[in-house]
Order: sequence, then structure tokens, then C-alpha cells
Amino acid sequence: MVSSRLLFLALRLGLFQACLGALAVLTLGIFNRLLIDDFQVPAVLTALALGCQQLVAFTRVWFG
Repeated sequence: MVSSRLLFLALRLGLFQACLGALAVLTLGIFNRLLIDDFQVPAVLTALALGCQQLVAFTRVWFG
């Protein structure tokens, strides 16, 4: 059986990552709108800039 301490640790780490994901969606959505509409940066460049950060996000595990 899984101990309650291990289950609590997994839940705590999972909630932290879920909150980071929700915050990233809100922040990147606003940043996307600002770059395209207000600063008139081409949408392709905006997508590349925001997508590269999401593409390498899995490496955060390796770097801690």
C-alpha cells in the first residue's frame, strides 16, 4: 500500500505543477495578445517566441 506521506507528497508536487501551468496559460495568453495586437509583432514570431519556451519546459526536471 502507498503510505499517506508519499501520497501527500505526490499531491503537493502535482498541485504545484498544475498551478504553474494555469499561471503560464494566463500569462502567455495576455503576452500573446499584447505582442500581436498592440506591438504589431508578426504572429509567426510571437508563436515561435512563446512556443520555444513551452517546447523546452520538460528540461526543468533535469535542471531542478
